[in-house]
Formats: sequence, structure tokens, C-alpha cells
Amino acid sequence: MYAGETVQWTQISGDSGAIIVSPTNPTTLVTNISDAGDPYTFRYTLTNSNTGCVFTKDYHVQYNGATRSIVANNGNDMVGSCNATVFTIPLTVTGSGVNQYRIVSGPDTSPLAPFPTALQDVGDSLTLTLTTSGEYTVEFIRSQNGSLTSGCDYGFDTLNILVSGDPTPSNAGSDVSLPCGDTSTMLSGVVTGEGMHFWSQLSGIKP
Repeated sequence: MYAGETVQWTQISGDSGAIIVSPTNPTTLVTNISDAGDPYTFRYTLTNSNTGCVFTKDYHVQYNGATRSIVANNGNDMVGSCNATVFTIPLTVTGSGVNQYRIVSGPDTSPLAPFPTALQDVGDSLTLTLTTSGEYTVEFIRSQNGSLTSGCDYGFDTLNILVSGDPTPSNAGSDVSLPCGDTSTMLSGVVTGEGMHFWSQLSGIKP
């Protein structure tokens, strides 16, 4: 500092609990920074009493939690009942930051395709409307908020959702009457569009 110069640190924004330890020194420690008061702005003012010049500069401080994580639906995948299309996914998080999600994969015929979708912001829960049957994979990310660069870690979780439509009614085709001496035949059922199909024996002698 030059002769006649004095400095002053002042807080412009953020929680009032922050403490400027040495407000009249060019370099000072600021304590009691927390996520509750984030973001903070501190102003550095340098005044020269000889020249009357005043210089000010604002510094932005953003709190970053030590770790952050995100867990979707308590870590459990979701299987919808028949014709269920609306799925509400609760999110549990730790550390500071913002939540985002994207659908990584799903049926090609879904109106939400193509996959993966773009990242979108989300709060403490997500409600998805999935109208096409099939399996979807949703990725959740908890990351640092704001535009300041940070080396803090990210939280990730992935959730699988199985969407089931009404099964296609089964149709085993026509009855078969075997000629004398025949011991085998071909059964031809109707291929199903929704659900799984299988054959089972209901009566007669089993081998």
C-alpha cells in the first residue's frame, strides 16, 4: 500500500452470519460461510486520502459442500402395473448443488425419443409420463450450482423403469385332431404384441 491509502472489506450480499476477520487489511480471512447464505459478495474498497481516488472491486464467494450424492427411489428400480404410465420418483440428496436428469435409453417408438435426452433440472422428485411399453433407464446427476468453476465431486444415480401395457389376448388357434398313429403335431398360436406368451399342458397324459 502507498502513503495515504486505506482499505475496507464489506459484505454486499449473502447470509449476515459471515465474519470478515480483518476488514481493514488488504488480505483477510472470511469465516462462517455456509450453504444457507450462498452466494456471497464481498466488496474491497481502497481509498487514497491524498488523491481522493477510490477503487472498488467485488468478489463472489460460493459455498461448496464437501461431498454430494443423489439417490433415486431409495435405490430401487420401478416396475409399473399394467397400463401404468405415470411414475413419481423421489430423490434423496446430500451436499450443496442442483439436480438434473436425462432418459438414457428407452423404446425407439416412445414419443420421448431419441435417447439420450438432454439434461433437465429437477427438484426433490421427478414425475415421468411414459406411454410406450418397454424398459427405460433414467440417469440423475447432482452437480455444483452457479457459474463459478469448482473441483468438487458430482453425485450420480441410475434408475430402471419397466412400463407394461395390457397383454394381447391369447389365441391358441384351432383345435387339432390327430390321424391314427400320429404322436406329434404343430400348435400355432397368435403372436402377441404386448406381454409374453408360452404354452402349458392343461389335461391329458404327461410324458
